[in-house]
Formats: sequence, C-alpha cells, structure tokens
Amino acid sequence: MFFSSKTGEGGLLGLLRKLALQLVSLLETRAELLSVEFREEKIRLIRLMIWTCVALFLAAIGLVMLTMTVLFCVWDNEEYRLWALGTFTLLYLGGSAFGVYQMRKLLVDGELPFAETLNQLKKDRETLQTQREL
Repeated sequence: MFFSSKTGEGGLLGLLRKLALQLVSLLETRAELLSVEFREEKIRLIRLMIWTCVALFLAAIGLVMLTMTVLFCVWDNEEYRLWALGTFTLLYLGGSAFGVYQMRKLLVDGELPFAETLNQLKKDRETLQTQREL
C-alpha cells in the first residue's frame, strides 16, 4: 500500500503532492509577508525623506534669520561682529557634526528591514526541526 498506484489520497505520490503543496503555500505566504514589509519600509523611507527635507529647509531659513538678526544688532562694533560670526560658525559646524553622528547611529543601530519575515522563517525552521526529531 505504500507505493499505491492510486493518484488520489494514498501512496507515496499523494504524500509528495501534499508536501509540495504545503511547501508552495508556505513560500507563497512568506513572499506575501516580504512584499508587505517591503512596501511598508518604502513608504516609511519616503515619508522620512520628505519630513527631513522640510525640517532642514525650515531650520536653514531660521538659522540664517537668527544669524542676520544678531549680526545686525552688533554690526557697529567690529570686535563683537567677529565674535558673533565665529560663534555662529562653531555652532553650525557642531550641529552639523551632531547631525551626521545621529544619522550614522540610526543607520548602524536601526532595526533590520524585513525582521518579521526573518522571524517567521526562523520559526518555520524550528518547527520543521522539531517535527523531524519526532
């Protein structure tokens, strides 16, 4: 009965078909999960880029206006003018260095893309290993 010639439920051929169908179903589910996570990651990155551009543009305008305001206030005294220009230069360079540090930190320490897909694949592997041991 193990090598039954029936093409229906029984026999080795039937078992292989069921296994193949389950494997294809499993791969299809994981591919769908991967595509959903990819779409979510793409949308998140686009939104992040848009808000980053808006924030940088407005911050740049604000800093220019602040610098101009302070320089107009101290323009008559050459010593204060140089101190004000030097202070703003140091502040801008320090802020830029801090921004680069934060971006690098986000890129290095950030969550892996497709983490949920990887977790599901690990669970699948563990399930198959425990079934193999039984």
